[in-house]
Amino acid sequence: ALVGGLGPALLAAVTSGLLLNFFLTPPLYTFTISERENVITLVAMVLVAVLVALVVDRAARRAQQAAQARTEATLLSSFSRTVLARSEPLPRLMERIREAFGLTSVAILQRREGRWTVSASTGPAGCSRPEDADVDVAVDLDTHLVGEGRALAAADRRLLDAVAGQALLALRHQQISTEAAEAKRRADATELRSALLSAVGHDLRTPLASIKAAAGSLRDE
Repeated sequence: ALVGGLGPALLAAVTSGLLLNFFLTPPLYTFTISERENVITLVAMVLVAVLVALVVDRAARRAQQAAQARTEATLLSSFSRTVLARSEPLPRLMERIREAFGLTSVAILQRREGRWTVSASTGPAGCSRPEDADVDVAVDLDTHLVGEGRALAAADRRLLDAVAGQALLALRHQQISTEAAEAKRRADATELRSALLSAVGHDLRTPLASIKAAAGSLRDE
């Protein structure tokens, strides 16, 4: 049950019962049983073997699921730290996704005005449309996380679905940072223009006052 799973364990249980009957249960070297007690013993032993196989197989499956859950939790925690700890987390997060899932390239595609554009990517140049990718996760209606290199199992796809949400957060963070930097640049430019206009106005105020006074004296009869 530990090595081969439930099927080989059940086969071994039934085979062991048949061998016990053939070699050790009178009459020997036949599959007939002369005494009722031996029938009960053989049936009980086979049932116990089957039950043990079921219990061991279930425990092995639970242990495997627990190990997989720990791995997924570790990956999600690592991805979360990448998103929270870095000022520009998206490039590093994309690279971590590519390494964790064994993909050759990972990209975030966004649809703008009916056309797909690559907002972020890592690895060799990949596909430009979700339908051409080996892995396609719809983060929202107009944003897809795509990958190339191999198809993922169902468990890996579920994990990637969770990671895609963090990738979207990192993308939004990057876009907000870009917009904030652009707004700061515009604010600095506006402040500089205001300072220049104030300085020019101050410099022009004195000669304009002199001109006004001269013009006023010219108009004086």
